[in-house]
Amino acid sequence: MFELYSNKTDIDNPEFRDVAEKYFHNYLIAWCEKNHIDPNSREQMIKVLYDYSNFFFDSLLHHENETLPDHSLKN
Repeated sequence: MFELYSNKTDIDNPEFRDVAEKYFHNYLIAWCEKNHIDPNSREQMIKVLYDYSNFFFDSLLHHENETLPDHSLKN
């Protein structure tokens, strides 16, 4: 198994889970059914999509924090 990025951050956004599930159902479910992917593996795919959302959002936050002047973050 692999270690999730989300386990290393304090970002826990239920909206990311919703986005991951919608993406999975819109784009991957047909492929999973065609290839007889088991429910456990499907759940792992959703976790990876959720994890990617966390990673992407965290990266954006770090980028913004590095590019904004310090005084803008105080308020």
